[in-house]
Amino acid sequence: MGRRADDPELLRFITGDLRRKVPDSMTASGSKYVVNKRRGVEFVFTHQICHEKCPPVRISKTRFVPYLGTVWLNENLKEEFPLGLRIGMTTSEIRGLLGPPDREETANLQATWRRVLDPERDVILIIDEGPYSITIDEALDVTPFGDAKCWMSGAMLAWAALRGLLNESKFVDHGELLAEVRRRERPGSELVRAALPGGLWDTHFKDEPGLRRFVHGWACTPASWARKIGLQSTIRNDVEKALGTQELAGDDWVTLSKLIPVFDTTFAKWVSK
Repeated sequence: MGRRADDPELLRFITGDLRRKVPDSMTASGSKYVVNKRRGVEFVFTHQICHEKCPPVRISKTRFVPYLGTVWLNENLKEEFPLGLRIGMTTSEIRGLLGPPDREETANLQATWRRVLDPERDVILIIDEGPYSITIDEALDVTPFGDAKCWMSGAMLAWAALRGLLNESKFVDHGELLAEVRRRERPGSELVRAALPGGLWDTHFKDEPGLRRFVHGWACTPASWARKIGLQSTIRNDVEKALGTQELAGDDWVTLSKLIPVFDTTFAKWVSK
């Protein structure tokens, strides 16, 4: 897991043992699938893995080197499953074997269990009533949709820097630039472009109770869906409250000074001024 598609060992296994073709490049979005139904496996390749060990590797202006991000396992898999699991177990059977789930069942989501398979490489097994999957324990991308110029991400980052809500361990190589942002000398978008080649993730924020999950919903939920799922605000709602439009024309400090009070209200639970 997490290997590049041009990794020799991965190529030998998929092209030799499974007799399937490995994708050699990808565009900026989406995934590519390599399936062997007889062997009970489905490999998912993507270049967008939110993990420091899988930085985006550009081949050309629009194409990237893929990584193996997930392997789906189905009932045809002959190898023995770990932890006494078997495909087709019900939620109650899994609960009896593994105990309470890491995420309880909701109206829209199945109960889910996560178990570490390889702590060195952050590889985990995801278990629910559907096919099991092996995947990288990655962060959540919290880059707002359509933020090509990093202005939204920059505004989020600069505000969080002011309010002490950044996970500064992720910025140790850019400490001076972070300090300049905090002193309001540079826009946050410059820090995003310099320090975050894979985009803005939930782990770039402090691990305060509920904060990272809230940031993800606030930044990534379309404004039209927010109320339907019980979210009181989104970043675009807040930008509109402050500026009268849902789009930013930049993330300079004049603009951010108008956004800060609105962001403070939305994140009042976590803000210490």
